[in-house]
Amino acid sequence: MRALPLDASGVDLIFQSGVINDPDLTTRLAAFVALAQFPTSEPVKNAVTSLGNDEVNQKDEWLSAALDAAGKKHQAEAFSDLEYQESE
Repeated sequence: MRALPLDASGVDLIFQSGVINDPDLTTRLAAFVALAQFPTSEPVKNAVTSLGNDEVNQKDEWLSAALDAAGKKHQAEAFSDLEYQESE
């Protein structure tokens, strides 16, 4: 993730790679942190909003924190309930 260029080509690469939906949550976390570093654009805003509404991402303390940071930076739509929700 750290090697991605912080421009539109980097955004394309992160979306094409599928890491934002990786089953390994550590990989997904790295992708979310990278999303927060990209310049704001509609595709990034939309991705952050969509990812923030995913139940798996909401239930993980670190994923939800990374998406919250990305959402604030990119002024993404409000998430349905992005606060960390501990699993029962």
